[in-house]
Amino acid sequence: MAGTTQTLQQKKISPAVRNQLFAALTRKYHQPLPPVAGAENATAQFTLTKSRLLSKIWLEFLGTMTYTQAAAAPATLAPFAPFNFIRNVRVEYNNGYTPFNISGAQLYMYNLARNNATLLTPRTTDVAATAALLRGRCACGLESGAGGVANVCRFLLELPIGVNERDPVGLYLLQNEEIVVTVTIDFDDANVVFNASAGLTGAMTAISVTPVVETFSVPPRDEAVPDLGMLKLVSARHEVIAGAGTQTIRLTPGNIFRKLLVYIEDATAGEFDGDLTGNFEIIFNESDNPIRIPPWVLSGINAEQYGLNLPNGLWVFDFTYQGLANYGGGRDYIDTEKVTEFWFRFNAAAAGTIDIVQETLTKLR
Repeated sequence: MAGTTQTLQQKKISPAVRNQLFAALTRKYHQPLPPVAGAENATAQFTLTKSRLLSKIWLEFLGTMTYTQAAAAPATLAPFAPFNFIRNVRVEYNNGYTPFNISGAQLYMYNLARNNATLLTPRTTDVAATAALLRGRCACGLESGAGGVANVCRFLLELPIGVNERDPVGLYLLQNEEIVVTVTIDFDDANVVFNASAGLTGAMTAISVTPVVETFSVPPRDEAVPDLGMLKLVSARHEVIAGAGTQTIRLTPGNIFRKLLVYIEDATAGEFDGDLTGNFEIIFNESDNPIRIPPWVLSGINAEQYGLNLPNGLWVFDFTYQGLANYGGGRDYIDTEKVTEFWFRFNAAAAGTIDIVQETLTKLR
């Protein structure tokens, strides 16, 4: 691609023109890969085919959740179930970059920061029989019985490699013999899927993961090839809130921030909405404070952005929103390349935990 880059520089094609040519001279492909078997507390892995430009990966999870209880009372889903059955999912490039390193629950939160987020709401009725009759992004049966009742558990998670469905930014060239893209999925124990109840046990069996990969053909003209030097990275971390008071979360500077999600729980793993005082703040270099906003105002803004009230405890700072989520230009992005300190600050009334999910852009070295 060095020759291609040189040609583009010589012709000085603007990004807007290059994107227009890409849209005119390429085709989108959706292709499934063979299903990969999984199991509780095990790992599944697959490698992408060396073809075209990678844009997105869908992961369809299908399993049989058997609930056993003498009282035959329906089970109830734990927070962020069944997505939390995925302990971790990683997309790894063999050049050292990891565009996704995130838990299933965190990936579900990240998938909510989009248009039409209501489509991700789990269905929990009439799904004890057959997977073939199910539609939608998530369906998980909850019936139990003394002899055990087998329920379908099926859900879809999305790993968007590009920034959105319009702009060819963040795409990754797969058709190179030196390129290897690996996806690794770590499964948790089935007990995380449902809330504890007297005499209730659950087991997840017959687990499979079907990847569906979205790619674009490489344009036949050099001037239509998008900038392949920009990568999108989505990562997450989990931290403990030791006690009440002002909490300062130090974010890692160096990249361009497009989104920042925070999910805050209290010490009993309950939502943290009632344990917050004051404002949320984003701070640069200790004194520059461009964002100071009450949590309840931000939750109202998020509802407008995504078309639903986000789960309690979850807030999103979306720097991509300019009328539609993910489709805004770089006006509101936060470039932290020259920032020495980058903080998220809030006031907690009690101890708890915080999950931080960040979407950033970085230049391919």
